[in-house]
Amino acid sequence: MVVKYKHAIHGDNSFCFPEKLENIMQKYEKLEKIGEGTYGTVFKAKNRESHEIVALKRVRLDEDDEGVPSCALREICLLKELKHRNIVRLHDVLHSEKKLTLVFEYCDQDLKKYFDSCNGEIDQDTVKSFMYQLLRGLAFCHSNNVLHRDLKPQNLLINKNGELKLADFGLARAFGIPVRVYSAEVVTLWYRPPDVLFGAKIYSTSIDMWSAGCIFAELANAGRPLFPGNDVDDQLKRIFKYPFFQYLLLGTPTEETWPKMTQLPDFKAFPLYHVSTTWQQVVPKLSSKGRDLLQRLLVCNPDQRISAEEGLQHGYFSDLNPSLATPILQLATPILQLALPILQLTLPILQLALPILQLTTPILQLATHILQLATYILQLVPPILQLVPPILQLAPPILQLAPPILQLALPILQLAILQLALPILQLALPILQLALPILQLALPILQLAIPILQLALLILHLALPILQLVISILQLDTPILQLVTPFS
Repeated sequence: MVVKYKHAIHGDNSFCFPEKLENIMQKYEKLEKIGEGTYGTVFKAKNRESHEIVALKRVRLDEDDEGVPSCALREICLLKELKHRNIVRLHDVLHSEKKLTLVFEYCDQDLKKYFDSCNGEIDQDTVKSFMYQLLRGLAFCHSNNVLHRDLKPQNLLINKNGELKLADFGLARAFGIPVRVYSAEVVTLWYRPPDVLFGAKIYSTSIDMWSAGCIFAELANAGRPLFPGNDVDDQLKRIFKYPFFQYLLLGTPTEETWPKMTQLPDFKAFPLYHVSTTWQQVVPKLSSKGRDLLQRLLVCNPDQRISAEEGLQHGYFSDLNPSLATPILQLATPILQLALPILQLTLPILQLALPILQLTTPILQLATHILQLATYILQLVPPILQLVPPILQLAPPILQLAPPILQLALPILQLAILQLALPILQLALPILQLALPILQLALPILQLAIPILQLALLILHLALPILQLVISILQLDTPILQLVTPFS
């Protein structure tokens, strides 16, 4: 199926027109081919401007068809709305008459390739981390009314930081109320739930939870699939009787355990197998809490399967290792380790600077008052000296009339003025002499305090962005912190 209206990809005129596509594609340098799918090819590429590594998914557009394949259009529309750390990010869509290119964030490998590199061994803390991230991504999808409908290891990507991301939303659908009728041709056979195998066309988030349970068991067994059926009939037999003709794991459901099962379109009666196998035999390395979570996911009756949100609250994750819970916390730990010695260095410097500042402050205040007093006293000298010119202006007529008197008056006036100014200067001199040693004492203290304060300021400047980064990181990961705080 294709969609004829190509502008539906981006809305009003926001997709790349053919004449512009070639210029835009020059932004990306192809590095290598990393995959081939039903609808096109995936390349590893580099953004020439930002040097960011991306994945280019080329979707083939047949000349006989008018428009974009519905799976590609569905993936584009959903990923434009689903922004989450555990969902692969769609950066851009480049569209022309013959080509459709989706630009995704790049991840180093998928979960299937990760299994291949494990050589049959996988750390159980890693299993817990990946399963938590898978449920967290699913919980976000389901809270936004989106069903993935094709969960399998090949559609779970892992980047170099250990982040797991849901990808390939080509079969995903939005759901809501009233319940809609959907296609039963969804989910890769090994991860398809019994209700869909029986032809159910009305289903909800439980379809993804069964797939998550199958992946959980595969994680615990380092890549060994739980129900690797050859066809629908074989798949159901393996579910009811695991492994085929050997152990009985889930047993055959009945109308009591799964009401209305027999009314499903493709229902087929199976022999009544009774449970004779424990989950410990199936996933021997998984803890008892992990087996309990797995058992709650792999329930034939879809109404009884645990939800993604409920799964996140399960006791299996109560001792989640903070260093594996999310790469965000992995990043926060070394930053905190870097910030701690800086803060420890800053504290004694501030403790040393504080008493120096406390000692310096009253000395500076005293020196300021003394200088202010000296200034006031010195301000009295100019007006006294200003009395001299008018007095001297009186001298000529007096000299004309009585030169001897003036000669007698002049030294008397000079003596009087000096006698008036002298005590004022004598008062100012000891005050200045008192201020001088205080200033001399304050100067080395200030010289000592300034570099200490400069060092403390530099350290605080260094610590501040680190603390801000840690705060933003911890705010991003609030659910994980709430979960792991009692065990830190």
